[in-house]
Amino acid sequence: MKTEDHNLKELSELMNVLGVESRLRIITLLRDYESLCVNALACRLDISQSAVSQHLKILHLKGFVTSRRDGYYTHYCLNREKFDSSMQLLSKLSIRRDPIDPDNKCNSKGEKPCADAKKSARNRKT
Repeated sequence: MKTEDHNLKELSELMNVLGVESRLRIITLLRDYESLCVNALACRLDISQSAVSQHLKILHLKGFVTSRRDGYYTHYCLNREKFDSSMQLLSKLSIRRDPIDPDNKCNSKGEKPCADAKKSARNRKT
């Protein structure tokens, strides 16, 4: 798999995880506090502990949060390294300022390179 394809797959997974407002709010809170338990997060977010737990499970599986047990409570922390690397990956999605080849433009008459791309797509096996 090409590096760019791998980056796009990673970006897609990242957006899937962070594309939920409650998860973004959890990450924001954990960014601002050293650690918080489910109850503290639920109170600050005004959502149920069950909902917080479900979001934390996904964030934990994807490596965005770590947990540590302290007696009865589990405290969650933001994995800052994972968060920072994800933000760097997200920044690669910014608009390209310099076109790859400005002369390689498509036009509506079906001339090159559009015609070549269409022909190539037809020949590809799915």
